[in-house]
Amino acid sequence: MRCMAENNQQKMTLGVVLAAGKGNRFTSDTPKQFLDLANKPVFIHSALAFQSSECIDGVAVVVPTGYEEDVQSALTRFGVTKTVAVVVGGAERQDSVKAALDVGLQGRFDL
Repeated sequence: MRCMAENNQQKMTLGVVLAAGKGNRFTSDTPKQFLDLANKPVFIHSALAFQSSECIDGVAVVVPTGYEEDVQSALTRFGVTKTVAVVVGGAERQDSVKAALDVGLQGRFDL
């Protein structure tokens, strides 16, 4: 079943993984979204859920500065092929959401 808009036109839908948090309350040198859970980084579980959904056409992953290459490598390693962009988040969560939405607005995605 393909996801359709109310007017029966195909939608292009962007899934967003917000993985730019600092995790200030979490006592680890590594942000918790990059720690392993069931042999995969936590953020990969979300990306794989989007990957397996026929209603999601692309994935944007928002990360802290300095994690872009590691995240892109992990997405490739775990078979996330719908990745549209890995973008750096902002100072606050709302800034990170805006960074992801900006990616969607530049493309062909319904937001």
